[in-house]
Amino acid sequence: MIPKKIKALLDSLLKSTENEELKWYYNDDESFVSLETSNFKLSIHYKFNYDQEIGTFRVEYVNLDKYKIYYFHTDQTNKDYELVSALYDVAQSSDLDLNLNNI
Repeated sequence: MIPKKIKALLDSLLKSTENEELKWYYNDDESFVSLETSNFKLSIHYKFNYDQEIGTFRVEYVNLDKYKIYYFHTDQTNKDYELVSALYDVAQSSDLDLNLNNI
């Protein structure tokens, strides 16, 4: 489960990313997205749990001032999974340069 403060941060990052204010790094081989600001680094790692047959996300928050690392987890059985999944998808596509004029 994702704590309330982290949910608020993820929601804010989702909105900023949707508004094309943020560009994330996407690593397809290891299934994660990451973002670095002047204050923190945040990455979201996706993994499928074959034993339980559900998708899982690990959110890693690094406070750069104190260099403390925090980990938060969610899976498809939690309500906050949808928020993390939406941010992951939007972040994944944030650096795409699509020319929609040629469609």
